[in-house]
Amino acid sequence: MEAIINKIISIENKAREVLDTTNEEKDNKNKEMNRRIDELKDKILHDANRKVKQLRQRELDEAQAEADENIKKAQSKLEKMKQYGDEKREMWSDELVKAVLER
Repeated sequence: MEAIINKIISIENKAREVLDTTNEEKDNKNKEMNRRIDELKDKILHDANRKVKQLRQRELDEAQAEADENIKKAQSKLEKMKQYGDEKREMWSDELVKAVLER
């Protein structure tokens, strides 16, 4: 009878050891999984930030190119207006003097 009780106690002790080992392995796996999740989160955030910076830079470059084109067009129009003014200056001056004198 005592041998059976000792055998049961021995089996129970081994079962506890197995459960302890299993729980320890489970905890280690959970820690590893959480570490990998954190690494993936960091990588995703880093990649997302990099992509946002790329998109922002692309938008800035496109806006700058559009602004440069608008400035170029405005300068061209200004030159044409100056040229037109220079061509018509004498005629307008004569017309203005004539209009003033006729009053």
